[in-house]
Amino acid sequence: MNGWAAPSDAELARVAALATRGENREYFFEHLENPRWVSALADEGVFDDPPDPVQADEPGYVQFPSWPEGQYLARMAPAVPDAVAATLEKSRPSPNPRVTAILLECVLALPTKQFRRLAPKTVEWITDPAATRFIEHFDDQAASAVARLARDGKVKQALAAARALLRLERRSEPSSASEDDKIPALSEPVGHLRDWEYDRATTKLLPDLVDSAGLDGLELFSSLLAVAVDHSRSKGEPPDSDSHSWIWRPAIEDHSQNTDRGVRCVLVSAVRDAAVRLAQLSDENLHSVVQMLESGTALHRRIALHVLAVVPGGADLAAERIANRGIFDDYRLKHEYAALLRSRFCEVPPETQRTFLEWVFAGPDLGDFQPEDEIAYAEHWMRDRLSFVAEYLSGDDAHRYRELVSKRGEADHPDFLGWSESWSGPTTPLTTEEMNALSPSEVIEFLADWRPPTGAGRGPNPSMEGLGRAFLEAVTERAADFAAAASRVETLDPTYVRHFLSGLEAAIKAGTAIVWDQPMQLMASVLERPFDNHDESTVFDRDAGWRWTRGQVASLIQEGVADRDNRIPFELRDAVWDVLETLTRDPHPSPHDEATDSMDPLTRSINTNRGKAMHAVMAYALWCRRELDALDADTSQGFDLMPEVRAVLEERLDPGIEPSLAVRAVYGRWLPWIILIDEQWASANIARLFPPTPQHQPLRDAVWDTYICWCRPFNNVYGVLGGEYDAAVQRVPTSATAGLANDERADAKLGEHLVTFYWRGVLPLSVLERWFERADDELAGDVMESLGRALRNTEEDIEPRILRRIRELWDSRLAAITNEPESHNDEAHAFTLTFASAKFDDQWSLAGLDATLRPGGGRWFGRYVIGRLAEMATSEPAQATRLTLKMLEDAANDWDHLGWRDQVRDVLAATSDAVDQAAIDNRDAIIDYYIKHGERDFRAFASRQP
Repeated sequence: MNGWAAPSDAELARVAALATRGENREYFFEHLENPRWVSALADEGVFDDPPDPVQADEPGYVQFPSWPEGQYLARMAPAVPDAVAATLEKSRPSPNPRVTAILLECVLALPTKQFRRLAPKTVEWITDPAATRFIEHFDDQAASAVARLARDGKVKQALAAARALLRLERRSEPSSASEDDKIPALSEPVGHLRDWEYDRATTKLLPDLVDSAGLDGLELFSSLLAVAVDHSRSKGEPPDSDSHSWIWRPAIEDHSQNTDRGVRCVLVSAVRDAAVRLAQLSDENLHSVVQMLESGTALHRRIALHVLAVVPGGADLAAERIANRGIFDDYRLKHEYAALLRSRFCEVPPETQRTFLEWVFAGPDLGDFQPEDEIAYAEHWMRDRLSFVAEYLSGDDAHRYRELVSKRGEADHPDFLGWSESWSGPTTPLTTEEMNALSPSEVIEFLADWRPPTGAGRGPNPSMEGLGRAFLEAVTERAADFAAAASRVETLDPTYVRHFLSGLEAAIKAGTAIVWDQPMQLMASVLERPFDNHDESTVFDRDAGWRWTRGQVASLIQEGVADRDNRIPFELRDAVWDVLETLTRDPHPSPHDEATDSMDPLTRSINTNRGKAMHAVMAYALWCRRELDALDADTSQGFDLMPEVRAVLEERLDPGIEPSLAVRAVYGRWLPWIILIDEQWASANIARLFPPTPQHQPLRDAVWDTYICWCRPFNNVYGVLGGEYDAAVQRVPTSATAGLANDERADAKLGEHLVTFYWRGVLPLSVLERWFERADDELAGDVMESLGRALRNTEEDIEPRILRRIRELWDSRLAAITNEPESHNDEAHAFTLTFASAKFDDQWSLAGLDATLRPGGGRWFGRYVIGRLAEMATSEPAQATRLTLKMLEDAANDWDHLGWRDQVRDVLAATSDAVDQAAIDNRDAIIDYYIKHGERDFRAFASRQP
């Protein structure tokens, strides 16, 4: 300790004065490295009163304050062990687990002499009732302390501490049955530690405890296991019961069938490991271990059999148990008995071997079996038990075993009472890789000839669906080759045809070029097949008819006419339309289909045949327009160039012909492109697209809600739909939703359209203001937040006229927010993204932020806002620091400041030279805020440090 000086009285007084603030105390003791202070501080009573838990702000919760003085002690323990030990001897058990953890860290850092002296204190800290209430917070330190107590010869204390650390309680899960059913609650043992913590603690302390305590160590774990079994028993189970351990612990050894990870399984492994560890030392130990375990439950006896199976020696013990009829007949011991036979049968006397074989050949008790089942059961039973010793059989015994295997098959996990496994499916009899080694004709021939086995599709057996999926991948990889053989696919099962078309679709999306003639012929042939096939016997995992294949035809055509180089040649226009027109009259969806699913109309449209067909019709229309334009046709003629499309669109607009909301949603999804192709037709059919009569409201809503939620706002579309926009404003608020989770309101999407049209100059502010008058605060907040996000995501410069209109909109909204602040919380918070976009001048932006910041802002986007304040801080230090401090003090969550640290540092760095007193005061308050919250590195920004 050369160079270290003891503290003076003045230094101690200075520390006492500064330590009245928690952050100062933490800083001092975290940085104090002088061991000469230990005794002086102890004399001042600094270590005498560690903090207790304190009530948290949230009812029912407590907080555990840190103890920086104790952390200093732990660091000093190796340097001044006597001084630290003398201090620890005065320490009382603490209800604060952070304190207990530090006390244990202190004692673990001491040399052996001082550690042994503090053994009683160590046990007291671990076992005190107030401390153990939160033992899971210091279980790792406690386990290390137990292990060291054992290593250093304090066995009695180690056992006491281990028992407290690993103690168990019973937890009962209420039964789902009624009280009249008299089904008891389900019980299970639980530790005061979580399961993985219990396992970690046991693993850490077991070796030292067993090595030092011997059989007493094994008895500790064995008794804990007995308690675990007792806590698992239902009411009325006998004392010998092991609570069906063969279910929750099928194997004593580590095994894939052991899926339970609870404390009782941890204890099974602990007893097993402790028993094997001791039994390996000597035959005397082996006998003692087996005797102890066999005095317990059936689970303990299973562990005893396991020990005899894996530990050399004890041949007499093995022979006695192999020849024990009670063990032979006890189904609970079957797995470990089988393991004992496999490993020790060759070592036991011939008369013991003969006894076992005679029991097997005598057969099982057949009292509960019907005569027709007796032979099969008996032969399976004998085969299974003979399999345990099959490698040791010879002569007639071996011959008889081979006969049983030949007749009944190999035994399947015969030593387990049950077996579970999983697989992913469906499975295929021919993989994609194997298909790739064959020609398309050979693959198609295999598909035509293969028949699924009994039970196909249920379990791991190969199925038609599994084979179809492998076929899909093969077609995708070799689409050109398979397309040339499409005519041969016509005769296959619809399951395979569907996957064939899906494979072509995937290949087309990936850019693969194919010759389309044969695939088009195949698709036409599909439409001649029955929609459903009710005559054939149903095979699981197989298409019952051609319904799903018809839907796949529509999907492939939609991709085939998309704007890509590998599209369908325009010469096949008539063939394509013949298929599509037929599909637009497909019976799916029926009114019953629509009434019994929970999908929204647009989602239903892409999951039903007629809906898919109508999507494909619109893709076909755009295909025709592009191809005709390339041929110098006058595309302004619109549907006159494709009258077949017009005819279908008009037919499907007739509610008497087409009642489906799914089909109506297709019009909404493609409305901008319908207007692009033929604006005159769209204008003339507004009343049919959006029927005004009440009885047709669902049809109108299916079109409008789909359009407004899924289409971007186009100026030319507003020119056609302006009246519908006005009508939609008058309907606000509605309950319509959109989004993949139906979590976005259609009224908000309407607001976003209107805001866009406004800043483009298409829409007057008065129309938009009518929407705001009818919208609630959440809607307004969503829309203005969307505007701010658009501004922030725009990297290029925005035209001044657009910014001017957006500012005018915000001025209007800020006036409303100021006039009725309590009614506009969400909308006020939404300003933060506009502020963070940095698209407007600083003075206007700061004034808007000051007017809209509210306590507890869930939509603050704090990192972005404070990042923007940091950019302004050099020119506006007082404002930037004031608003930063306001956000910290009014944050919605206690942890928000953690996510804003980097940006706040930027604000402080930018104002480090500030001379404005308000900015200086704000900076000091920000620094103090972070230091109080444990971020002591913010001291570096202070002009002076305490």
